[in-house]
Order: sequence, then structure tokens, then C-alpha cells
Amino acid sequence: MSSLATVMDRIYVEQVAPVIKTFNASRVASKATGANVDQIALEQIAMLELWGKEAAAQAATLRKVLAGDMEGTGVLAFESEHYTGSLATSPQTATVTNEQALRAARPDLFEPQPDKLNRAELTKALKQGERIDGATLSNGGAMRLVIRGKKGIAA
Repeated sequence: MSSLATVMDRIYVEQVAPVIKTFNASRVASKATGANVDQIALEQIAMLELWGKEAAAQAATLRKVLAGDMEGTGVLAFESEHYTGSLATSPQTATVTNEQALRAARPDLFEPQPDKLNRAELTKALKQGERIDGATLSNGGAMRLVIRGKKGIAA
């Protein structure tokens, strides 16, 4: 089996299949008589957020292995049913090795930066009751759902 197929199988076995099984179990549980749907929804939100991050990491791994296989076989591009894939050189970017020397050689490359408001300090001062012209403390806006994992339990 190629390294690409091995990675694809590992992603399925370690990530995709358990995710589907867990999510389906929570979906079935939500249909049961007397199910606490709020708690199940909370669990599903946390699962989906975690899986989104894990899926992005797995996609990056799979992309790297596929690019390596393409380079190894000399394939520069190919098509699947819905997508095209091709190797491309990464764009060149400048690396600053000595900012002082660069500033002396080409001062025109440096743009002046506007003052940046330290919002954390402003909020802190307003919370302590300080009155500051031009700023007020908001009520925080609409309610939002905060989800935190329980220590030693959450994935």
C-alpha cells in the first residue's frame, strides 16, 4: 500500500470513523424519550468544534503526503471528479536579516505606524471606575454560549 493510502486509512480509522460513531450515538440519544436535548446539543457543539480543528490538521497532513507523492512520481497535475490538483512553486518572500541595515539602505520601505489603542488597559481603567472622555464601558452585548470542557473528561 502506498504511503498516501496508508495515511488515508489512518485518518479514517483514527479520526473519521470514531467521529461518525460518536456523533450518531448522540443523535440517537437525542431521540430517546426524556432525553436532555440541551445537554446533547452542548456535547455536539463541542464535538463539531474539536473535529473542525482536527479535520483541518488531517487535511494539511494529507495535502503534504499527496504533494510528496506527486513530486516523487513526477506528476505535476491531475484531475478528480470534482477537483484539479497541481504542484506549484511557493511564492518568494523577503526575509529580513538585519532591520537596521535595511532601514539605512531603503528607508522608503518602512511605513509609519499609527498609534494603537491599548484596549485592555482602557477596559481595565473603565472597570475600575475611571471616567475617560471619549470612552465608555459597554454592557458586553448579547448573551453568548460559552463551552468549557470538564477537567479530565473533555476530549
